[in-house]
Amino acid sequence: MSITYSQLSDDEKAALSFNMLYKTHSRKDHPELFGSSVWDNSFYRNLGNGEASLKIKGILDRDCNPTDLAYQILPTDTLKKMLKPLREEMMKIEAKRAELEARCRDLQKMEKYKLVSEIADKFSFLGVDENWIAVLISTNLVEQAIKKKLEDLGNPLKTEEGKKPSFKDIMQFLGTVLKEKENRSLETLIRPKELYDIRSKIDHEGYKMKVSREESLAIFVLVKNVVDALWRFSRPKTVPMKSQ
Repeated sequence: MSITYSQLSDDEKAALSFNMLYKTHSRKDHPELFGSSVWDNSFYRNLGNGEASLKIKGILDRDCNPTDLAYQILPTDTLKKMLKPLREEMMKIEAKRAELEARCRDLQKMEKYKLVSEIADKFSFLGVDENWIAVLISTNLVEQAIKKKLEDLGNPLKTEEGKKPSFKDIMQFLGTVLKEKENRSLETLIRPKELYDIRSKIDHEGYKMKVSREESLAIFVLVKNVVDALWRFSRPKTVPMKSQ
């Protein structure tokens, strides 16, 4: 004797819908499938009764997975109704996955810059933090970038024994070489005074210099634009540092 969906009891229909859409560990989250507040207090009992009956009829297997018969007896309208909550569940899962991936990326970034954080923690008694360290690194990278550019142009920086050139001397030498080798003016690429001001400020104030997150980011962008400009024929955008 063939079984039709209309012949199933309410317990059986609810249990079938539940096991086709949700994992068994999510039972307590979906009492709405049973369509009555009465089910709230007897959810597990009614679900269990429905599942047991469906197993006897061969609509669910021993692990409560729907059998081929389960799909055969479902009317088209019922399948359509099932698809909507199924899609909603999948969208929730997708949103959760995206959230977890974003957290994972954040953790990877944190791990990448873990050393900077550890340095800031170690020397916090000096009053320095991650923003101050970021500025210190950025301003020092400018000088290294200039020296590398001079080497690329075939004019490595030469220093007299026992005399270290100042940052201003290095910038002036770069300006001369750029004009000679690439017919570019240093002033049209960057604003040296901005770099002088930042370098001077951190050199003179040292750990007493206080830098906000916004200021450290602005200085990073300035340095990045300077470095980009040295190797590209374009004028960078500069971001002035706010006064303290």
